Amino acid sequence: RDAGACIVFSSHVLEEVHALCDRVVILAGGRVVAQGTPPELCELAGVANLENAFVAFTGTEEVMAC
Repeated sequence: RDAGACIVFSSHVLEEVHALCDRVVILAGGRVVAQGTPPELCELAGVANLENAFVAFTGTEEVMAC
């Protein structure tokens, strides 16, 4: 990343995603439902953390386990 390369990181551990990723794309049903920086996604969803933003954008209350 620091050398200007794009790194694709896929995870359901949203705390790690928030800590490691500059931009996030949230998929649901094979479609992009939201994208932006972690703070942008939280602001758009009106929530305090990325896990709650994921729930808001996907319409699921399922909690993803590690």
